[in-house]
Amino acid sequence: MNRHQSELLIFVGILTAFLLGLLLAWLGLPVLTREMRLGLVIIVALLLAGAAFWLNRLVQAHRFGLRRLAEELELILRSNPAHRVRPGTLATEKRLATAVNTFADRYQQQLAAEAEKMTQAQAALAAEKQRLAALIADMGEGVLVCNREGQILLFNGRSQHLLDTPDQSGSLVGLGRSILALFDRQVIAHVLEEAATRPETRRVVQFTATASNGRLLRLRLVPVAAESEAETGFIVTLEDLTQQQAQQLDQRLWPLVEGLRAPAANIRAAIETVMDYAAMPADQRQRLQQVVYEEAGRLSETVEELTAVYNSHPPANLQLDPMLGRDLLWALERRLRPLGAVAATLPPDDLWLLADSYLLRHVVLFLAEKLVAQWQPHHLELRLQPLRQRAALDLVWVADESVEPVWAWLDETIPALGQTARQVTAHHDGELWVQREGATAFVRLLLPLTVWESTPLPLLGSRPEYYDFDLLQRPLPAADWAERPLRELTYTVFDTETTG
Repeated sequence: MNRHQSELLIFVGILTAFLLGLLLAWLGLPVLTREMRLGLVIIVALLLAGAAFWLNRLVQAHRFGLRRLAEELELILRSNPAHRVRPGTLATEKRLATAVNTFADRYQQQLAAEAEKMTQAQAALAAEKQRLAALIADMGEGVLVCNREGQILLFNGRSQHLLDTPDQSGSLVGLGRSILALFDRQVIAHVLEEAATRPETRRVVQFTATASNGRLLRLRLVPVAAESEAETGFIVTLEDLTQQQAQQLDQRLWPLVEGLRAPAANIRAAIETVMDYAAMPADQRQRLQQVVYEEAGRLSETVEELTAVYNSHPPANLQLDPMLGRDLLWALERRLRPLGAVAATLPPDDLWLLADSYLLRHVVLFLAEKLVAQWQPHHLELRLQPLRQRAALDLVWVADESVEPVWAWLDETIPALGQTARQVTAHHDGELWVQREGATAFVRLLLPLTVWESTPLPLLGSRPEYYDFDLLQRPLPAADWAERPLRELTYTVFDTETTG
């Protein structure tokens, strides 16, 4: 409301009061006739009605202006930041509209700045994804990144090469496809369960598996979890053991093959000498015959060694992986809990063995189920201890009867594996037997030990950053940097002086 409107409102108020006073005064005068009084009342009533009408329009205009201002402000906030409020006729409305439009300008600028930041962040994220994909694509190992359900989210060409079959029409490796179609589902489920129950410092699980194309691979699996969240997926790296086996076989056979050259050459030279000199003295002929005999023996030994090396291919330990004894015992104990009470005697902290935990789990579970079905023991015990350069894994129970049935179980085919317990033990290059010890009996598996340098990862309060892709975009220093003062440079000084 401007000054003119305020003054007009005051004038109307005074006029109304004056008219009301005049009406009352005239109504009290005896000289006025009835008609005069009636006319006066009508005039005053008309004036009052006009004043009331004008005041009503003024109030309605003010209310309409506020309502329109609110609607336009909602339009700016909700859908159209570029919209501006139209100023009203009242001075207050004009000032309010100016303030709202100023706020709208700043609001639109803020939205534009945030949109620009978001665009830059998305572009930077896309660039980092491209760099990460490029780095993974150039890795010598196969890489698969999967979600919790096993669907492939990222892979590289090496993994596709290792897992595909040359004669198939399409690729088994692809975005959205399942890793469970590439490996035994039970093996992957077993490894995921083992990784989830390991301590935070040993979450990486290394194991060996045969892919659907028949290729023997060594896999390393590590769960992936977002900060303060449950596991969201896992990463698997693939290494070709089939090629390693061929290379190792070549490395073992080649020196032996080369070792055949010298004996064969010596035998040939001796025979050629005898054939060329028929009148050779007897003593010289005898020496040449001795050479042929000795070289033939060496040749025979080399051939036998070649046969032994070839028959031992592939080496069994290529299919076994280093495993901490405590981890193996914990995994077995969890599997036996549904059968009843299970006690575990933990091995030393530094006991590492070469094992296929998936095979051993099924062997121990199969034997434990047989024991429970046959004798219903009150409890079972698992022991793992070093024994004569091996690791002795024992399944112990209280034996009141003969253990002869257990010997037969060792040669029964385990349904989940299609192998017997003895075959699994042979796969580990170990030994297997049943033994009584007082009131107890146990099945003992001797497993190979190994030396494994394990450095536990420190637990960190927050996830560190192991990369800085911005380094790829930093400009090289100018050619005149050597002429710049040291106070303008960021540098580190190393004192290489040695004083003894």
